[in-house]
Amino acid sequence: MKKSLSLTLIISLVAVGTFVFLEPQLTKGVADETTVSLTVEDEITLVCSSTAALAPNIASVSGGTSTSTFLCTIETTDTDGYNLNIKKSQKLMIADVANQRFDDYATTTTFSDWTYAAPGNGNETFGFCVNAAASTTDIVQNFLDNGANECSTSTSVTTWHCWHPVPTDASYVAVANRAVATPGGGITIEFGLQAVAGGTNSLISGNYYTTTTVTAVTN
Repeated sequence: MKKSLSLTLIISLVAVGTFVFLEPQLTKGVADETTVSLTVEDEITLVCSSTAALAPNIASVSGGTSTSTFLCTIETTDTDGYNLNIKKSQKLMIADVANQRFDDYATTTTFSDWTYAAPGNGNETFGFCVNAAASTTDIVQNFLDNGANECSTSTSVTTWHCWHPVPTDASYVAVANRAVATPGGGITIEFGLQAVAGGTNSLISGNYYTTTTVTAVTN
């Protein structure tokens, strides 16, 4: 009985001794940290209608008026907002024939004209206005009006009023400016286009083209 107990005790002591000896080796470990970073940068997007076909057709001799619209949606997360400009590639013309074109609309006031001034017999003009916007506070003063008879005043945007030429050279016409980020989904602006030909014309029949370029940049 004593032998048996002694053996058991020895075995137990050996086991405990082994555990005590090995335990420091089992609990040793090291740790380090890695900081993960990601930069999300501000972005601006601009989506405009791909085409704008003016209608109705204009008679080559007796003239007439033709209109169309196109939309542009601007969205940015930049806290300083954006500014929006427009220009065109060339005068509204047919097959690069220099004398078969619609000249740039010429304003009769310092700013934009409340009504589109008729070009008169033998003349043709092409211009634009700002018809509507999701936020009129974005539209520059030149296209804001008093809702009755005068542009560059008050805070209204009145459809088919406040006409201005679309420049053909390297310069742009400012259309909108915002000093803060846009709401989700962006701001949508509708442009109005108009071509007018006076009577007693001699226009070549066919399709007249130009390409507008709208540019949005962050402030």
